[in-house]
Amino acid sequence: MVEDCAQCVGGEHRGRKAGTLGEAGCFSFSQGKHISTGGEGGMVVTNSDALARACRSLRDYGRETGDAAGEGKSAHVVAGYNFRMTEIQSVIGINELERLESWNLARRFGFAKAYDHAFAQLYGVKSLPLNSAERRNSYWKYPLQLDLERLLCKGEEFQRALAAEGIPDTGGMWLECYEEPVFAHGGAARCRNAEALRERTVALGLCPTWERSHIELCISAVKKVLRAYRR
Repeated sequence: MVEDCAQCVGGEHRGRKAGTLGEAGCFSFSQGKHISTGGEGGMVVTNSDALARACRSLRDYGRETGDAAGEGKSAHVVAGYNFRMTEIQSVIGINELERLESWNLARRFGFAKAYDHAFAQLYGVKSLPLNSAERRNSYWKYPLQLDLERLLCKGEEFQRALAAEGIPDTGGMWLECYEEPVFAHGGAARCRNAEALRERTVALGLCPTWERSHIELCISAVKKVLRAYRR
């Protein structure tokens, strides 16, 4: 099993970090993820020496790595690629990982608590993002589910209204599943759960470079739009 952890850096399931549940975990460090390496970047983690060697080989023209290559030799054993980050990008990534818990996630958790406090029990809000001791949320974004039975709009219209208030549009969490059919057994099938979530979900930002004042602006805008579309 290969885990896609691009939007769950630092997340946990039953005490195990995202990326450690399968044979390998894949992380993305582009500008839209938890951390950035000053451009496109990523990481693969695994506890398999053989898989680690294969990944290093594929990112370096398919060369053999380690002792198998022999001293001073550069044997190309598979079709490989040039997927290496620059050294400067690597340094940025290493330092961002070192402060992931102490700064990045700590600020995200604090902002998420502010959102939780503001939106819990609020008219027009159906549910907040799940976060528990068993499933620690790493808060890439803050998806807020709306109670459409109490509102005169759906998620996309709500997001546009937030944008009109100056709140960044962080995009739909299930946009790809909503717009594209899934092909199974030779036919196309819709992701009905994703469609339903898309209709009632808005995604708020909580970037660690923000300040508490930015979070308060988002909270005020959400409450204003909820009042405007209240049934």
